[in-house]
Amino acid sequence: MINRIEQFSPKRVLMLGRIALADDWRPFWMTGLIVLTLVIFGRLFFGFRMVDFLFNIMLLIGIVLVSRVFNDTHEQEKGIYFFMLPASIEEKYLIKLISTLIGYFLFALLVCIAGGLVSDFIGSFIYDSMEFRLHNPMSSQPMDKFAIYIFFHALYFTGSLYFKKNGFFKTSFIIIVITIIILIIAGTYVKHIMVSGHNRQYYFDIDSGVMHLRNVLGLSADQYFMYTKVLFSGILPVVLFILSYFKFKRSEIKG
Repeated sequence: MINRIEQFSPKRVLMLGRIALADDWRPFWMTGLIVLTLVIFGRLFFGFRMVDFLFNIMLLIGIVLVSRVFNDTHEQEKGIYFFMLPASIEEKYLIKLISTLIGYFLFALLVCIAGGLVSDFIGSFIYDSMEFRLHNPMSSQPMDKFAIYIFFHALYFTGSLYFKKNGFFKTSFIIIVITIIILIIAGTYVKHIMVSGHNRQYYFDIDSGVMHLRNVLGLSADQYFMYTKVLFSGILPVVLFILSYFKFKRSEIKG
């Protein structure tokens, strides 16, 4: 049995990282090149708002690509090759996770920052100005974008393991169904806190509903939203990553 020390080797991790960058990251590199070009010209003519917009678009494209990150493991020949690589299951899983979660997010950030600098350099010749401003697309809402990216990454990363084909559409369908169910439950709750008005007509008393919710949970509005944010950006992704790890481990056994 492989002990814990043998399960993680820097040499093997670097080997898996090079393979991931050469094979898995081909669509990511192409996306980065396209967005870099758009950022350069968009920044020249539309300002920093275009950089923020393209950063969000690049993250959205990243989510679509994440839903395909385990496609090779579902194919017999490619799956056998991947699972036969001389590395532990933990190393293989972590490389897939870290390269698409932290790696791609930082890559998207660097692409947009670099595009802004290049556009300023080109603009110095066009507009006869040498002003260079380092624009961070996350500066408007620090870490909020990363939290949102983590949440959706966890959903589609897990979906890529459970669905052999069309992982993005199948995962999106499940998200939509669950969202509808939650809205129905929430609507039922709101119905119970409806306040009767004149002529037996009913209207929604939002303040009454919020106060009732605070009394039931014993939380203030700020605490409620804070815990909700922690749930969706922290706890739920961790649970999904754990589930995806055990699913990945079972896939290796089958392979």
